[in-house]
Amino acid sequence: MSSNAFDLAASTALPRTAEDFYREHAFAVYLWPDLWRGQAGAQPFAWTEVPFEEGSVDAVPSEQGIYAFKIRINNTIMPKHAVIVYFGQSGAGSQSNLKNRFRQYLRDRARGAKRPKFQWLFSNWSNDLLFCFSSLDWTEADLRKLENDLSDAVIPACSTLDFSARIRRIVPVLRN
Repeated sequence: MSSNAFDLAASTALPRTAEDFYREHAFAVYLWPDLWRGQAGAQPFAWTEVPFEEGSVDAVPSEQGIYAFKIRINNTIMPKHAVIVYFGQSGAGSQSNLKNRFRQYLRDRARGAKRPKFQWLFSNWSNDLLFCFSSLDWTEADLRKLENDLSDAVIPACSTLDFSARIRRIVPVLRN
């Protein structure tokens, strides 16, 4: 049977099912407890979190450090929980800092992110995103290693390359 433009329009107008919504929002969650517990770092640091929205810009410092995106759905009867979907670092070896990086992500959300995983994140979870950060006066190598170590322990859904060589080899296998 041949298909035409009318058939295509009719098929896209069909009501979406529960399965469609689950597939649209689905991603695998990985956590290696021993690696997670072992991420003490070269010095202690504390995380701060803010909603990922324009009103939070002033709460993010103009310093270098580590950051994460996490999804947390609030105002439900469920216990509070969150899923880390990305780790990054800002400032090491560049003029960037946490506040600038936060602003770049806000612009990406408004204009459409160039990275498909972030476009998916902003399209499906925009109202449930938190930006977590810790200012760290570390070397570029130490910040990159911390980013990789944290990503190794969790394999965040939006991370693609920021893993150690050992974990980078198995990520495609896990994601297929």
